[in-house]
Amino acid sequence: MRFRKRIQRVPLAGALLLGCGPSVIPQAPDDAAERYAESVCGAHAQCDCLGSTFETMVECEAVATSLFDEVADFPEVFFHEDCFEGFLGVYEDTACEPVSSGSAHCSSFTGRLREGDPCPTYWSSSTGLIGIGGPCGGDLTCYAGTCTSRTYTRVPLGEDCDVARYIDCLDPSDNYCAPDGTCRAQVGAGESCDNPRACGERGHSCFGLRPDPVELGVCILRIEEGEACDPEDINPCERIDAWAYCNKDGLCHEGDWPLVCNALGRAPSTYTPSDWWSVD
Repeated sequence: MRFRKRIQRVPLAGALLLGCGPSVIPQAPDDAAERYAESVCGAHAQCDCLGSTFETMVECEAVATSLFDEVADFPEVFFHEDCFEGFLGVYEDTACEPVSSGSAHCSSFTGRLREGDPCPTYWSSSTGLIGIGGPCGGDLTCYAGTCTSRTYTRVPLGEDCDVARYIDCLDPSDNYCAPDGTCRAQVGAGESCDNPRACGERGHSCFGLRPDPVELGVCILRIEEGEACDPEDINPCERIDAWAYCNKDGLCHEGDWPLVCNALGRAPSTYTPSDWWSVD
């Protein structure tokens, strides 16, 4: 499983990036990884996420503990106890709320790597452990394994694009950034698709698309509630009022996906944009 997905920067991070603040990087207490795993995975069980995310509590806790230790042991990453406790509180109080509701909390860890420093690309801010920039400091982001500055640019059809660097197509409702890094026109029903955003026909999704190894899909009309679906497909279910997803029984279900279920992976029927970055 790969870990990837708003972070409120804390004052201490800015102080450290400017060269002031404590000379010793704050470390997580010895029981933090265990508490993190128990809180997140306990909420997975409480909110009936197990089966869609992990098969068992043991598997979930093993992944959660390993990820926490990996982030905590990474160079130039420091721990924020107040943010960590606030994160655990979210999972005690609002874990089963819809994922769209979100929660305003800071990161348990922040980093101060400089531009050009190597970084892991698969850490996700949805874990509650690290921000969108990973261990990179300031406004940097981790792109292709290196801390780099972000840009926010829109380019026209046929021009080079790079979603990882926030360079997207000028009209994302009709165009998309293809895996080869070029803005292309979306395709119609029944046509081959190479990206979750490639289908332009209303109510259609790219069925059969897989990232690793890459398998092209076909733009097909979404499935109605209660009908059979493949959880590996991206956005396969039609929705009217709520969000819809392919549940662990392999049926389209219209309803809300609990916030906690995104903590260590991602909701079924969704995708991570970095799956389709050409740099991976």
